[in-house]
Amino acid sequence: MAAVLFSGKVIGSASIWVTDEIHGVGELGYTLNPEYWGQGLATEVAHLLITVGKERLELNTVEATCDPRNTASIRVLEKSGFVFAERRALVGEPIRGRNESLVYVLNPLGTNENRDASFDHQNMETL
Repeated sequence: MAAVLFSGKVIGSASIWVTDEIHGVGELGYTLNPEYWGQGLATEVAHLLITVGKERLELNTVEATCDPRNTASIRVLEKSGFVFAERRALVGEPIRGRNESLVYVLNPLGTNENRDASFDHQNMETL
C-alpha cells in the first residue's frame, strides 16, 4: 500500500496486488479524502496503479470492485479502460447498506485506449 500525495499532503492510499500468479491477475484499490474528489485524481491514481501492475508486477489482467451506488468510482474505472464483468454478492451482513459489489476488469493490460490523456500531471506526485 502506498500513500497518495498531492502538493506534499497525504490525501489517500492506493494499492495493487497479485491475486493469481499463474495467470497474472491482480486487483487494485484506492481511497481519497473527499476534499479531493472530482478533480481527476482518482483516475490518475488508477492509471499509476495500472502502470505498476503492468511494468513491475507483470500482470495480464487487473480487477477492481466498487459499491454499485458509487457512480464516481464506476466512472473512474470506465475512464481507465475497465469494463463491467459481474455483480458479486457480499457474504455476511451488509456494510453501510451495501450487500453487493460491482466487478470491473481490465484485460489485457496495454490495450487501455480509454485513458484520459488530458489530465495535468504537474500537481500529482509519484506514489
